[in-house]
Amino acid sequence: MTLAAPLFPLFRTDVVQASGFGGVRTCALCGTARECLRLDEVVTACPRCTQRTRVRRGGHADSCHHCGTAIDLRDELSPGAADALTRGADLDAHGCLDCLSAGRWVQSHDTEAGPVRFGEAPAALLDLLRTPAYAAPGGECWPLCHGRPAAYLGPASAEGPLVHVFACDTCGALREQVDGN
Repeated sequence: MTLAAPLFPLFRTDVVQASGFGGVRTCALCGTARECLRLDEVVTACPRCTQRTRVRRGGHADSCHHCGTAIDLRDELSPGAADALTRGADLDAHGCLDCLSAGRWVQSHDTEAGPVRFGEAPAALLDLLRTPAYAAPGGECWPLCHGRPAAYLGPASAEGPLVHVFACDTCGALREQVDGN
């Protein structure tokens, strides 16, 4: 069991509860074999305007959301992952927990207040981008308390409907959320 809590203050349970958990894989960014999640969006500095921007996993190229300059995902990947992409392989890439925590890649989330995406998130929700998404077959909807994301504590039980438990760091309140609601 690998607790994600030391790396992720908002994800305080075993990393196998994360959406897209892939077990030990080679991280597409740092090239090391570690517990990984399915890669969402890679964060990089734009070569033209130097602002941090993201490249979506779905393709190997994107454009800077500040100035429109083309960004090539291969420039950010480990040599093995970049070579596979150049040969035309689909990018079924995984990123390690350390690279997510460091902000080399981010996870988009859905919250009670709407989607949280790189380049669009208010300051109070930025930590959520560097947090694993929780596995919810009915779709994730991260609760907020006092304007901030509550910390995910894990599923309430293995039986019955899937209930996710969250805790507010400000007031200590616990919230249960039935999957899909």
